[in-house]
Amino acid sequence: MRMSCNNTWLLDKETDHRCKADELATLLEELLEPADAKVVVFSQWIGTHELIGRRLAERGWDHVMFHGSVPSSERGALIERFREDPRCRVFLSTDAGGVGLNLQRAASVVNMDLPWNPAVLEQRIGRVHRLGQHRAVQVVNFIAQGTIEEGMLSLLGFKRALFSGVLDGGAAEVALNGTRLARFIESVEKATGAMGRPELREEREEEAPEPAAPGPEAAPAAPRAGATDDP
Repeated sequence: MRMSCNNTWLLDKETDHRCKADELATLLEELLEPADAKVVVFSQWIGTHELIGRRLAERGWDHVMFHGSVPSSERGALIERFREDPRCRVFLSTDAGGVGLNLQRAASVVNMDLPWNPAVLEQRIGRVHRLGQHRAVQVVNFIAQGTIEEGMLSLLGFKRALFSGVLDGGAAEVALNGTRLARFIESVEKATGAMGRPELREEREEEAPEPAAPGPEAAPAAPRAGATDDP
């Protein structure tokens, strides 16, 4: 059902609510205003990119589409065209293009949808924000209000905070005690919709063990040298 947040037509051919595509077209008008500007657009679904590709063609914006079904023999040519052809302004990619690509010719990343794994999101941005990039990189995340994507955004931020404690030189373990555990459970419930289903909430309450004495929360990890926040 997350696919319908991008466009309902992808699941129901009798409807065509494409708010994200409309917003993307408006955003690209701004991002592509400089004659040499290029943009990378990520989505998990090929269908989303096919719809976007048609919209780009209507506007006269040349683009390439990169996904797992593209033969290996053709991938290099697509990447080279995006880098070198001034007429090719947009690179549409699934997460097959999240690793091993150098797309720093662009300075803007648009995420039409968010992955569950924060590492995948970092990989997307890292295709543009990498060594040799001399411009500020703009990252835009499209979130459908009132949908599971709002819960995902909250959960994604919390997971990134947890991972930073483990991977960025912090404690070897992150303790989920007291308020930290409660916040994690709340984030998961919001993301999965359990908060709106009383039977799931009641089941969790019945099975909950006796509360343990709260332990010390993990100290925040020190930032790595040279690390910067995502724009």
